[in-house]
Amino acid sequence: MTERRPLDDEELESLFAAARQSRPLPSSGLIERVLADSERQANAVARGAATSGRGVPDAIPETVRGIPAALGLMGAAAAGLAIGFFAALPLDGLSGVYLEVSADFSIEDIMPSFFDLMSEV
Repeated sequence: MTERRPLDDEELESLFAAARQSRPLPSSGLIERVLADSERQANAVARGAATSGRGVPDAIPETVRGIPAALGLMGAAAAGLAIGFFAALPLDGLSGVYLEVSADFSIEDIMPSFFDLMSEV
C-alpha cells in the first residue's frame, strides 16, 4: 500500500487549472429533450394555452393530493378557528375568579390604564 500525502499548493493549482479547462458538454439526448420541451412551450404560448385558465381553487386538490389529506387540512383549520374563537372566554373568566378569590383585586387595580400613564407625563 502506498502512503497518501497531502497535495501542495502547486499540485492543487495544476488540478484546478485542468478542471477549469475541461468543460463537459451535456449529452445529445439531454439537448434534444430540452429543445423539444422549449418548442412545445413556445407552441402552447402561441396558441394561448400556456398555464392560464387554472386558478388557485383548481390547483388546491392537486396540491393536497387526495380527499383524506384535504379533510385533515379542513379539520385542522376548523379546530384552529374554534380554539381561537372560544379560548378567550374561559381564560378571562378564570383570571377574574382567581383575582377576586385570592386578593379581591380587579384587573384595573393591577394594570394601569392609559389615562394613569398620561398623568405621569
